[in-house]
Amino acid sequence: MALELAKEQKPDLVLVDINMPFLDGLNLTRQLRDLDPDIVSVIISGYDDFQYAQEAVRLGVMDYLLKPIMEESFFDLLNRVKHKLSERRRGKKYLDWAKDQVERCKPSLIDRFFQKWTSRQLDELEISEQLQYLNLDIPAQHEILAIDLKDDFDSGSDAAEPAWDENLLYFACQNIVQELYMNENVDTICFRNQEGNLIVLSKSISSERWQFLRDCIIATVEQILPVKMILSRAAGSDILSVPDTIDAAVTQLKSKLHFSNTVTQALKYVDNNISNSELTLQAVADALFVSPQHLSRVFKQETGDTFGTYLSQIRIRKAMVLLRDPKLKMYEVASMCGYSSQFYFSSTFKKALGISPNDYRKNILGYGGEKLEKAK
Repeated sequence: MALELAKEQKPDLVLVDINMPFLDGLNLTRQLRDLDPDIVSVIISGYDDFQYAQEAVRLGVMDYLLKPIMEESFFDLLNRVKHKLSERRRGKKYLDWAKDQVERCKPSLIDRFFQKWTSRQLDELEISEQLQYLNLDIPAQHEILAIDLKDDFDSGSDAAEPAWDENLLYFACQNIVQELYMNENVDTICFRNQEGNLIVLSKSISSERWQFLRDCIIATVEQILPVKMILSRAAGSDILSVPDTIDAAVTQLKSKLHFSNTVTQALKYVDNNISNSELTLQAVADALFVSPQHLSRVFKQETGDTFGTYLSQIRIRKAMVLLRDPKLKMYEVASMCGYSSQFYFSSTFKKALGISPNDYRKNILGYGGEKLEKAK
């Protein structure tokens, strides 16, 4: 009966007689401790037996009172219990406050930790301690995604508002990226490096999954935020190599941020003419008054992709954005993305992402239509 009452009432203090039927006082105390370690237990007994007292001490009881109990000693006990409970609650309140402060500051603490780690200011022990303190689980087989955002307030995006600033843009981008990774059941650790880039650390994923995820990230971020997104990816196979992996991803990213005038104009021309099904390397080269051979070579050198691969990726990403609008017919999406036929569009889309445009639309509207609208 006492045990059932304790489960129901959750008492602060329990006075337990050793001699009870069915379940004696020591066994009851043992079960109370398992039920709630914070319950204060006091043994009351008519047995002046050292063995009982010794077992009571092992169980962590606060005191062992012998019958008959005198009023003075009983009220002295209650005062001591009151003081103990007060100290415990004060300590718990401070601990809860401290934990809350740590959680509030955790993003900044993670930023600072990784900045020190990547600048090689920490030894192995400090790294291990910080990872444990911040509750960060880094897989040995990991990969780093480095992201840079360029303001694009002239793009006509509904999201372009005067209230946007760099910190807010990166914060919103981080939330979108983490949610898209989460859809793939991949946990992430995100932080800003000293250059201000967003760094995303995750376990390694296959090239096929990454291609799909990359296109989702770029399409979603550029739809919701007034930015152009540039990213790079690098993989590592050891926890201690994380700084090297970050350096590799950031180095790749920097190389993409400094395009020549020719490549910059080519990228802009593609963006402005994406719906033209006749858009080719030759057409872009003619518009820029350069040879297609020269444009092909510098484009591959600076972007890491051939012109054809880049054009296909841009069209797929635009399609991923347009497919979120249920009012658009499939042939309209195909036309707006520069595909000469709906069949060719569907075939190319499925080859790139492993899912048909119809199925993608069902999935994205079923999962994320509402979420994306809220994010706006």
